[in-house]
Amino acid sequence: MKNKRNRKWRLLRKSAAGNSRREQVSNELKNSLRIEILQALEIFRMAFPCRLKNLHLQAKLRSLRSNQSFEFWIMTGCLIWFMGVPVVMAQQYYGGLTGTITDSTGAVLAGVTVKVTNLSKGTVTRVVSNEVGIFRAANLLPDTYKFEAELAGFKKFGRQPLLVEANRTLTLDIRMEVGEITETVDVSDAPPILETESATTTNTIEGSLVIRLPVAVASRNDLKSTVGKLPGSVSANQVSINGARGAQTSWDVDGLPNRGPNGGGMMEEHSINYESVKSWKYTLVNANAESPSPTQISLLTRSGSNDFHGSLYWDTHHSAFDAPPHAVPEGFQKPFSRHNWEGLHLSGPVYIPKLYDGRNRTFFMFTLELNQAPTRGASLFTTPTEAMRRGDFSDFRDPSGELIPIKDPLTGQPFPGNKIPVERLYPGALRFFEKFYPLPNVSTPLFNNNAYVDDFFNYNISSRRADLRFDQAISNKNKFFFRYFRFWNPSSQFYTFFVSGPNQSNWHFDQYQFTDTHTFGPSLLNEFRFGINQIVNTQRVGAQAKELLDLLGIQGVPEVLYSGNITGLPALSITGITGYGQFSHGNSYQRLWDFFDNVTFLRKRHSLKFGVNTRKDVNYNLFWPKPGSFAFTGVFTGFGLADFLLGLPLSSARDYPRAALGPDQRVGWYIGWYVQDDFKLSPRLTLNFGLRWDVNLPAREIHDLYSGFDPKTGNLVVPSQEAIDKVVPTFPQTITLVTAAQASFPDRLRHTDWNNFAPRIGIAWRPFDEKTVIRSGYGIYNDNLSLGYLNTGSPWGGNETFMNRIENGVPLWQLPAAFPAGVVGERPGTISINALDPNIKNPYVQQWNLTLERQIEAMVGRLQYIGTKSTHLYWYPNLNLPEPSTIPFSDSRRPYPQYRDITYRTNGGDSIYHAMTLGAERRLRHGITFNSYWTWAKALTDSYDAGGERTDLTGAGLLGVWFPTFDRRRWRGNEQYVPRHRWTTTWFAELPFGREKHFGSQWNPVIDFVAGGWALSGIVDALTGWYVSPYYTGGTDPASIGVNSGPPDRIASGLRPINELKPGGQFLDPTAFVIPSSNIGRFGNAGINFIQSPGSWSFDVGLQKAFPIRERLHFEFLCKILNVLNHAGFDYQYGLYGGLDLSNLATFGSQVRSVSGNRQIGFIGRLTW
Repeated sequence: MKNKRNRKWRLLRKSAAGNSRREQVSNELKNSLRIEILQALEIFRMAFPCRLKNLHLQAKLRSLRSNQSFEFWIMTGCLIWFMGVPVVMAQQYYGGLTGTITDSTGAVLAGVTVKVTNLSKGTVTRVVSNEVGIFRAANLLPDTYKFEAELAGFKKFGRQPLLVEANRTLTLDIRMEVGEITETVDVSDAPPILETESATTTNTIEGSLVIRLPVAVASRNDLKSTVGKLPGSVSANQVSINGARGAQTSWDVDGLPNRGPNGGGMMEEHSINYESVKSWKYTLVNANAESPSPTQISLLTRSGSNDFHGSLYWDTHHSAFDAPPHAVPEGFQKPFSRHNWEGLHLSGPVYIPKLYDGRNRTFFMFTLELNQAPTRGASLFTTPTEAMRRGDFSDFRDPSGELIPIKDPLTGQPFPGNKIPVERLYPGALRFFEKFYPLPNVSTPLFNNNAYVDDFFNYNISSRRADLRFDQAISNKNKFFFRYFRFWNPSSQFYTFFVSGPNQSNWHFDQYQFTDTHTFGPSLLNEFRFGINQIVNTQRVGAQAKELLDLLGIQGVPEVLYSGNITGLPALSITGITGYGQFSHGNSYQRLWDFFDNVTFLRKRHSLKFGVNTRKDVNYNLFWPKPGSFAFTGVFTGFGLADFLLGLPLSSARDYPRAALGPDQRVGWYIGWYVQDDFKLSPRLTLNFGLRWDVNLPAREIHDLYSGFDPKTGNLVVPSQEAIDKVVPTFPQTITLVTAAQASFPDRLRHTDWNNFAPRIGIAWRPFDEKTVIRSGYGIYNDNLSLGYLNTGSPWGGNETFMNRIENGVPLWQLPAAFPAGVVGERPGTISINALDPNIKNPYVQQWNLTLERQIEAMVGRLQYIGTKSTHLYWYPNLNLPEPSTIPFSDSRRPYPQYRDITYRTNGGDSIYHAMTLGAERRLRHGITFNSYWTWAKALTDSYDAGGERTDLTGAGLLGVWFPTFDRRRWRGNEQYVPRHRWTTTWFAELPFGREKHFGSQWNPVIDFVAGGWALSGIVDALTGWYVSPYYTGGTDPASIGVNSGPPDRIASGLRPINELKPGGQFLDPTAFVIPSSNIGRFGNAGINFIQSPGSWSFDVGLQKAFPIRERLHFEFLCKILNVLNHAGFDYQYGLYGGLDLSNLATFGSQVRSVSGNRQIGFIGRLTW
């Protein structure tokens, strides 16, 4: 017993005599942790000086230095509380080994010395089995290890190799045999690859395999194309996994969160280089309390080893090798693109001859990649025919051949002969078409013979990526690493179809990270992490707004929006032809400061982990106002192009020039705590218990230039009187502004949601051995509330919108007048605002699973059920819409006539997801590895995911703000991007030809050099179609709420027979839908996402070979072929939205503007050593 106590408390042999062992441990640990906190505080002092002026905090710090009895958790809590420091995710970067050690009779063995050696670095971790025979080697760097166990009187036990992965604990139960310690029992069975200690389901893909898969021909570091092949995952606006939305999925690189401050998921390929990635770690369901999200994607970068390694690579894709796009007609030139990536990767020990030998201690990794990508893109557009430009629509027909009437807005009757009189045509429209819109050059019935294929833009990217990492083993108990990553991306875009630029963007992404791991004893470890993510962007537009405004003859746009050197373009939206959006100057940066501290404590059968995480979000934006926005939707004539020819916009909008008030600077804080206990109830049964608490402190704009809305009074609420003093002079005087104190609002216009406690529970049971596991888990996960919710527009900037209509046979205004006569900004009903419910809560997710996994040799089979339910999702009712009625709409019917739209962010939506997954994965063995999964899933919601924290009617948000306002439950339907069935397979296989292979073992070296050693990789992805909703725009107002868009009436099925479908053709029957009449007091009866579009499939192949040059020098060749069969699939998931508008019968039900789906070929050459 004495020896056991000495081993347990040997950390404190230098402590003062006379104290108890437990007191010595406590004091020693407190002193060490105090030092770490004080060091962290100095970092905080430099980073956040304004936060350290709190006198009470200073007193606590003085007590921290002098009072030796100050409790750690109290002082940590006080430190975070008084500093207001916030947090983000505390994902564990390291992995571990655990198991139970017994003798031949099954009795547990205590005091067994376990030695775990990193085979590439030579570093050693030693632990001792405790009184119940359990050993735990935690905080192991992801790598390959050798395992050894020894105890006097028993033979030494050894096993290798063992692959340790991030955030995953391998179970290795061993039985020791009686004998001399000089004897060794070596085990070479297939290593365990199952996670048997957790209810969490994970997948891991080695980085060396990812760079050899046929993905991302035109975007080498496209994370979405890789992650989108996971079981249960879909890639829409963001990646969604197993019912968790894009904003509910955590991304990290080496444990550092990879999320922007305005909500939404990853910073995508800008934050990583594939050559630097050691492995991809996916937590697919029921992440433990360390993660705020149910699903988590972790990219782990390489680190150096005791051997020098490196590679030079060249990755190229040229459109000359591609098949012609299916949507480009015969005789037209293929789109041109050329992508070249040249890179260098080096790693090894830091070695300076005669000065420093870093083997077993100091390592480095460096990657540099250069990218040149000039692109000339072709696309299919709609442009007016010569007859249409003259107002002649006598041959304007729907797909069934019926004439589409063009109405005279003054009489409501069709124009005689379907021709607009020449004298009524607006001259500016004719000049605009003559200069910028070429005549059609392709004939197709889908486009009334007014389609045009053009080299739409020239796009040139010249990017750089640099990745540097240093690892240092100070001792066997203390290790740290530092990583710096930078991505430069200057680009220019030159449009040829419209008024041209060039438009230029120059931005860079920087990432800094420092992680320190300290082992205080065999049962106590600490991990501290600090990181910064920063994006800086400068955007410049070469086109002059005045040029276009003069050409159109538009009058009334405030000169401040386009005078002097201000450049940019107004937006013209013309239903029925291709329009374009606004462009303007802008500068922005985003910066995220992250702090983490995780403490792991091992006690008998318990593995306890505590963590606190903090984050500061900063967002800076300065964008010049845009010179006008004009929408021609067809509400007056039945066709948007005809409205434009008459100079009749449905709406005109202009921006307030906020730039004079300075940039929009937002700051927010996030705090998170967690505790996790993995309790090994028996050698075969582990229970997981966790509790997490997250809070988003109310964000602010540092100048107090942000506002809320009080539904009780209709007033705008601002934080202070200083904010009222800075209101722009053109802001309508009919709107009252009050301070937060006057409105009884909280100081920052939002109450803090302190009640975000999230319990987690799970079970992992091995009914037979370490190769079979049944796991089940349940957890609650809180959503984030980012900086994006702040309304920093009106009344210091923002947008003023005017709605046009016919009164007594006369429009309120008509081009060349841009806005109604006499309006200076005080017209009622023209200001739209966004506002936040001051009592808004963080949405939360409940997720549960039941999983059976079995390892057979190097393969693992999985059968799994997953359920995910989101509650209190954000939704956005328009508080200023009147109730549906048969009374024609007027501004006087609005609840708040002084406004136009009031989009109010609050809680209330929900979603439910059920899925079953059946699949198998095989680790690389005998040259073969694969992952293959089939998923059946169904997701229903009334708050549709539109990316980030935003929800809307569809992913494109086309139906606008009317949707969530009335009878929200009626619009419950399928989540758009979740297919009912999906099968994905990725594989890599060495072909059995060549020396040391099954065939060709006697080949001579020359033949083997050419024909031997080849390998194939591939990806198969087959899925049923997305769910879509037809709609109409610029038409009637059936509910009389002032909204001329919405769902149509459905009078038949609407789907064309599958045998009649052609790639890119129509899959919807326009005769099955009818635009409802105005003023009938209801919306159209068509539901939401009730039509499943045709499915799609893809088959991609990679052919590769390594040519030996010397013993450690090889040249690798890879040919990547995407869509190897050149399959012209329907692929309606993308580019479809324009084909869902019933107002445009020419394209309704078809995929428009898409040129994807053709076979693409890329090549990689890599010299490795």
